[in-house]
Amino acid sequence: MMKNDDRHIAQQAYQDALRERVAGNRHLVGRAPKYEIEVLEGSNDGSFAEVIVRFVAGEPYCCTELGCHIPFHRQKTWLLIRGRLSAYGLRPPAPIRLRFRVVVEDGALMYDNPRIPTSRPSPSYSVIVDCSEDEAGA
Repeated sequence: MMKNDDRHIAQQAYQDALRERVAGNRHLVGRAPKYEIEVLEGSNDGSFAEVIVRFVAGEPYCCTELGCHIPFHRQKTWLLIRGRLSAYGLRPPAPIRLRFRVVVEDGALMYDNPRIPTSRPSPSYSVIVDCSEDEAGA
């Protein structure tokens, strides 16, 4: 039987791993833009989680493609996630699966070309993205 404490541990591990990953995104303004990351639910063993990633109004982003900000096509991202889950005592079976709800707030700033210091505000929208560890390359 799943315990709420187990689920909370898995949620915290995912939140820590994803925040650590986006903290390195500094290519536009010399600092990481603000992302709001919330783990809504997941399995108690860490094999699945549903996550909201919000691109915040007034913050600069190169784009709103989730894979650019959290590169799930790279094995390194999944190793980071597995490492964080392991640090919390979780050993999820492969493959880990994640479902993201990407929310772009009205007014999040998009830079079409990072070399040109102009931005355009994005209209708000939301999209669902499913990712799986077994789809990652090198």
